[in-house]
Amino acid sequence: MSPNKIGLIITSNTEAWKGEAGKGEYYKKRFSKVDNTFDYEVIYGVTGSLPDISEFPNYLGFVISGSHHSVNDPYQWIMNLQNFIIQLDQYNKETDNKPVRLFGICFGHQIIAKTFGGLVQPIANNKWIYGAEKIIFNSTITPESWFQKALKCENEVMMCQVHSEEVSKVPNNAIVVAASNTCETEALAYGGNIFSTQGHPEFEIEVMTNLVGCNFLKNNMITSEEFEIGKQQVETVPYDLVTGFVLGFLKH
Repeated sequence: MSPNKIGLIITSNTEAWKGEAGKGEYYKKRFSKVDNTFDYEVIYGVTGSLPDISEFPNYLGFVISGSHHSVNDPYQWIMNLQNFIIQLDQYNKETDNKPVRLFGICFGHQIIAKTFGGLVQPIANNKWIYGAEKIIFNSTITPESWFQKALKCENEVMMCQVHSEEVSKVPNNAIVVAASNTCETEALAYGGNIFSTQGHPEFEIEVMTNLVGCNFLKNNMITSEEFEIGKQQVETVPYDLVTGFVLGFLKH
C-alpha cells in the first residue's frame, strides 16, 4: 500500500503565529480542508527533529513552510534542514520505491534553491512584497503537465505574496517555470520530485489581511497605501485551487 502521509515542516516560530504549534495547526487545518484524504503530520523544523532517511518510505511527500527567518541566517536548524533536502534528493535518486516529493513555499522555495547552489538576496531597497501577484507559467509548460491539471488554467494564476528576499541565482539543477511582475523566479522545478513557489499557495484571505497585513502595518513594514492595495489584490486569489496545487504535485 502506498504511503498517505504528508509531512508539514514548520519553519516559523514567531509570536504572530503563536509559535511553531500555531502555524503547524493552521497548516494541518488548511490542507485538510482542501483534501482530507491524506494523513498530515506536523514537523517542527526549528525546535524539533526531522525524519531521517530510514523514515522516508513512510511519506508521500513533504512541504517546507514559509518563515520570518532568512535562509541566510546562521542557525543550526537551517543547516539541518539543508541536510534533510540533500538526503531526500539522494534517496529519490537511489530508491526503487515511489519518489517522496518535496514542495517548498517562500522560505522553503528559497532554502531549496540555496541548498543546491543558488543565491537568495534581499529585494531592492529591502522592500517587502505584500499582496497577490499573477503567476505566469513559461511557454515550455504543456497542457498535459500535472500543474496545468491541478490549476485548471491555461498559463497563469493569482497567488499570495509575502516576502522581502528572492532567489537571485537559480541552481544548475533547477528550471524556472513561472515568473511575475515582481519576481523572475516565482516557481522552480528540480526534475519531477521537487517543486517550489515564492508565493504562498497555502494562505487564506483572513491570514493575508488580519494576521500578516495588520502585523506588517503595525510594525511599519508596509505603508497604509500598500496595505490597502494588497487587500484588494488578495480578493482575487482562488484560494482552494492554489492550495490544492501543492497537493496535486505531491500526489501526481
